[in-house]
Amino acid sequence: MSIRIRVYVIAALFSLQAPVSLAWNIEDVF
Repeated sequence: MSIRIRVYVIAALFSLQAPVSLAWNIEDVF
């Protein structure tokens, strides 16, 4: 069970980090 929770946490971090990095890249471009 702990492994599944760990996978969900990692997936959530990646899903939150991707839009933030894209927003930073867009701000740098513009």
